[in-house]
Amino acid sequence: GIAQVTLTLPDSLTTWVADVRGITQDSRVGEAHNEITVSKSLLIRPVTPQFLVAGDHVRVGAIVQNNTEADLDVAVNLQANGLTLDGDSTPDRTVPVPAGGRREVYWWGITQEVEQVELIFSASSGDLSDVTRPTTGMLPVLQYRALQTYGTAGILEENQSEQVEMVNLPRSVVPAGGQFVIEAAPSLAAGVLDSLDAIQSYPSDFTEPVVSRVLPDLAVYDLLNSYNLDAPGLETRLQADIQQGINRLVGQQNADGGWGWSQGNSSDSYVTAYVLFGLYRASQAGVFLDQAIIQNAQNYLIATLMNPAMTSEPWQLDRQVFQYYVLLQSGRNDLDIRQFYDVRDRLNPWSKALLALSLSTADPADEQARSLLAEVRTDVLRSSTGAHWEDEFPSTANLSTANFSTAVVVYALAQLDPASTLLADGVRYLAANRSPGGSWSSSYEAAWALLGLAEAIRGTGDLQSDLAYNVLLNNNPLLQGETVGAEALTPVNASVPLSQLLADSPNVLRINRVSGSGRLYYRAYLQLDQPVESAQAVERGLTLDRQYFLAYDDCRAGSCQPLQSVQLGAPSPVIEVHLSLTLPEEMQYLVVEDLIPAGAEIIDTSLKTAQQGAVQDALLYDYRDPYQDGWGWWYFNQPQIYTDRIRWIARDIPAGSYELVYRILPTLAGEFHILPAHAYQYYFPEVEGSSAGGILEVLPAASE
Repeated sequence: GIAQVTLTLPDSLTTWVADVRGITQDSRVGEAHNEITVSKSLLIRPVTPQFLVAGDHVRVGAIVQNNTEADLDVAVNLQANGLTLDGDSTPDRTVPVPAGGRREVYWWGITQEVEQVELIFSASSGDLSDVTRPTTGMLPVLQYRALQTYGTAGILEENQSEQVEMVNLPRSVVPAGGQFVIEAAPSLAAGVLDSLDAIQSYPSDFTEPVVSRVLPDLAVYDLLNSYNLDAPGLETRLQADIQQGINRLVGQQNADGGWGWSQGNSSDSYVTAYVLFGLYRASQAGVFLDQAIIQNAQNYLIATLMNPAMTSEPWQLDRQVFQYYVLLQSGRNDLDIRQFYDVRDRLNPWSKALLALSLSTADPADEQARSLLAEVRTDVLRSSTGAHWEDEFPSTANLSTANFSTAVVVYALAQLDPASTLLADGVRYLAANRSPGGSWSSSYEAAWALLGLAEAIRGTGDLQSDLAYNVLLNNNPLLQGETVGAEALTPVNASVPLSQLLADSPNVLRINRVSGSGRLYYRAYLQLDQPVESAQAVERGLTLDRQYFLAYDDCRAGSCQPLQSVQLGAPSPVIEVHLSLTLPEEMQYLVVEDLIPAGAEIIDTSLKTAQQGAVQDALLYDYRDPYQDGWGWWYFNQPQIYTDRIRWIARDIPAGSYELVYRILPTLAGEFHILPAHAYQYYFPEVEGSSAGGILEVLPAASE
């Protein structure tokens, strides 16, 4: 028999496969298989980079394809938002395209200081037409911002009606652009939710950041359910993110029950305790977990416990307190944590707080817990941004920083003494030390800060507000709002270009509480843009230099010269990027990240396709030059490759000089700004180094 099916296919250029099966009432059956290739008689395909850098002078283009049997005169148009076309690059063109052939059309333009560039390409000829955008949609625009960000933050209590801040543009920096940003959060919960998104920007290719995403998600998920807040979209997203993180952690557990710094590494007691902390909290929130996973982790940690008398190192005692705390939280009540009370004079404030929390869990009136809490109160340091705690016995072994220590103390105080004024001051310090992106210096800091703030919300009831407020800049309205109920879960922000600020006198920022109950949290900061080509190298504990060479050149004799310009052709030139790193001392958790010019792509040599075509000769291993991929790369994890950057991470690396090498392939013509390469200690980012910025000129092929 014959079956006929009619349907309208979407405007998607692809091959559709149809499987048709039929059966009669008397059980005779048949089937047919057919493939349908969908195309259009006239097509236009964009030729653009996947991102841009502000100031790039780039050539974007389109390929016009004529699939008819007749020659066509095609009207081509480019709508560009965020890209200013050169004077001789008119947006409208008319080009002849032969039957069954294609024609390339190009425009030159300069990328503006915007967040994104929108490009819309269209082609028409008679009744035929096509309109398209780049495959990735809007093209993100990167900008070089000065390392210094000038900011402030504060809280307006119910008895405060106004707070005045003075905003001065720095005299030592001449910015190319930038903005002043103000954010008002009508509840502490609003700031917490805002930071949940920011924490996603951290690397996720090792264990700790995975846990550091799961823990805040669990804390917020618990708040939503405990207070019956109506946020179905957020709740669904949290459930999915939590389950994804838990699945990943479960799959990375080692045979001995522990976890290493990254998958495949030997187990580490501190990392394992942190993972167990996250897994147990997840199981308490209703996430299904095989109890053998938790029991194996507990057994591994118990095997690493020691008597306090076995060590005189405070960092080891702090770590042991954390392990005991996690084991007790996860149900191992047969352990004696009281033995650490006798060595409390060698504990840092954050581990004292966890020890007090552990003792009070068994007995809320425990005298030793009260004594420890009193000592924590005396360890406080005060400043204009609030109260914070620092290690009396500094060590990098436990990733401890002032933000981390303060967050752990806030976490404990919110549960043991929520009425303490120190809690509010500690919250103020954490809020003031959020980065412009909404998070803290590392994923570990951020996770503990969010855990502490979430417990503060629970302990103080600072979850929802009912207040009205406004913000004025130089007496001009900038922000205003009136929140009640769930509206208080959303922060409100506004930005002002630097051109609208007074350069020679202070700018007056007024934050006003008009009426209502609850606290109003705010933060404001200046972001200063600088021309990439003027960015100087930065040395703060390490040095980093970057140079470009042609990959085909033999540089073993040291005769190669760094290049600033290449020309497209057939084959396209392969550029070898050399990152030279010098460390004066041994470092842990070192990140090296390099951003590429917008008109190029990173060659991933792990892919089979990278060994084909024009780049094949440049990538083959040369036995005469065994270190062509650099020196010391074996200390680093396999590099993570992204659209606009490449990143290496080393768990431990000795003092010395190292070189990391990778390759890029220029694909588009233009003058491309190159953002500085950056190296830093992940948990202590104040130790850092950056290369200078630069410009790479990519010339069109000689035949064009």
